[in-house]
Order: sequence, then structure tokens, then C-alpha cells
Amino acid sequence: MKRTDIDKKFTFEVVSYIAMGYTIHTNSMNGSQGETAKVDLVKGNDRIRIYLDDCGSDYDLGYNVTTLVVGRVPEEDWERTVWNNHLEVIYTEKWYQLGHRKDYYVTRKEAEDAREKRDARWETYRRDRFYNKSVNLTQYAPAVVDFVRRQKNCKRVKLGDISKVYKESRDGKKYTYYVVAKNHTFKLA
Repeated sequence: MKRTDIDKKFTFEVVSYIAMGYTIHTNSMNGSQGETAKVDLVKGNDRIRIYLDDCGSDYDLGYNVTTLVVGRVPEEDWERTVWNNHLEVIYTEKWYQLGHRKDYYVTRKEAEDAREKRDARWETYRRDRFYNKSVNLTQYAPAVVDFVRRQKNCKRVKLGDISKVYKESRDGKKYTYYVVAKNHTFKLA
């Protein structure tokens, strides 16, 4: 969903209330509460505010949140500045801005799915980049020839048959040593 789609949804909500007989009430438009856009509508003694707020973040998901709110103004606030936190909320809808794309918004479910994908990618990157270290130790092949000869079907292994000796870590702390000889990989115990 793009920002223009949210603008269309905002306009649709405003138009639907105007179609029900509400008119724009300009006396309550003063003051700034950080909303992106707002419209105050009045129909007889009923006042409605529809506003779009970009000032939110969902810290669990890590995304900026844009919220569309339709709220009824309480009777005691009719002739004063209308505060968004005093509204009786009729309808609310939230969209989550993905990444640094300023014009792409999704629902909460889609944001949760995107977060899972992002976390999985980061975990794969982190594991591959930092933990799945493999260090080549082939220069130490003479020290492991006797170990390889003690393995089943490897009694006649020569130093030239050892193609690789390496250590590998999957958690970044503990290393496991391996020997590759005659197309077999042996774990050093």
C-alpha cells in the first residue's frame, strides 16, 4: 500500500461522513497535536474528528506507524480546542511503514511477517558471518596422519592423501577440528 492509498482511505472516510450530512467545523482546527491531516465535521449536535497521525512507532516490530482515527467529540469540548486524546474513538486503522521506503505501508499482519523474514535473514547473515568460521590448518597435516590411520579403511593413508585440515565453529566459542583424506571427512575427537 502506498501513501496515496492511505490518502484515498482518509478522503473516503471524510466523504462518507459528509455524505451523511456532516459539515466541516473550522472553529476547532487551531492548535497542533502532531497529526498529519485532520478534518472536524459537525451534524447538528454531533461533532466528528477524522485525523491521520504519523507520530507513532511500534517498538516491538520496529516500524513507524500511521494511524487513521475517527472519533466523536465529547459535548464538553464542543466550543473549545478539540484534543485527540479526548475523543470517543469510533474507528481506527493502522499501517506500518516498512524500512526506509517512505511510501510503502502494510497491515500489522504483513508487518509481523516482514519482521520474521528480516530477523531470519539477519540470523542467517550473523551465523554465516560471525559464527560459522572455518580456519584452514592444512600445514598441520603431519600431526594428524596417525589419527587418520587409526580410522576404519584408512590404514594406508599417506601425508599426500590429506587434502585439508581445518577447524570450524558454529557458535563462535567452541571449535571442532576436521581432516579431509581420500574424500572422507573425519572429526578429530
